[in-house]
Amino acid sequence: MSVCGLDEVDISDFGTELQNATSLLQLGIQSPTLKKQIYQRLALKYLSDARQETKDQIAREIDAQIVGQ
Repeated sequence: MSVCGLDEVDISDFGTELQNATSLLQLGIQSPTLKKQIYQRLALKYLSDARQETKDQIAREIDAQIVGQ
């Protein structure tokens, strides 16, 4: 699995995306795939300057956590 991110994080843009994600999660949609994608997107956007190996590991951990619920 390879996940690519942005090179820089715009804090105001991230704040907006975080608010949107929070609102979407609060809708209570029962989709593990949706939840996994939201968490991965937020984490990887926030950690855009991290090494690719770290991003891949985080994506795997989120995937395992959501699948295990």
